[in-house]
Amino acid sequence: MSRNLFDKKKGKTIIYTIVTFVLLSALFLSLVGHLYRDADSRAMETLHVQTKQIKDDLTLQMLSDRENLATMANFAAKLYLDGEDYRLLFESFKPIGLISNIGILSPDNTFVTKSGTINLDGQIAFADEAKKGA
Repeated sequence: MSRNLFDKKKGKTIIYTIVTFVLLSALFLSLVGHLYRDADSRAMETLHVQTKQIKDDLTLQMLSDRENLATMANFAAKLYLDGEDYRLLFESFKPIGLISNIGILSPDNTFVTKSGTINLDGQIAFADEAKKGA
């Protein structure tokens, strides 16, 4: 009889061990799932915040670049009216913001850059571009 009692205890111990293992596994998987969802949620929130910050930075940079271009355009117009060369403008230009190079479309449909001049007659008209405004 003691052998039969020992077998019953051994069987119950195995069942308890299996049940404990299943419960611990379920708890572990549940915890991992929760941690994954929490990390995913935080990552999405961080991505949203960073994307908004980049958008705001780019918007501010574009506004600043637009103001700088308007200032340079006024300076170029003064040089043109005075009959002076644009060399001073090109030599003083340093890459700023999103702008790395500049060019000027003159009323005679020539496009002037630091590298030289290109005649754009028939391809683009200064008058048409001037109507578009800034």
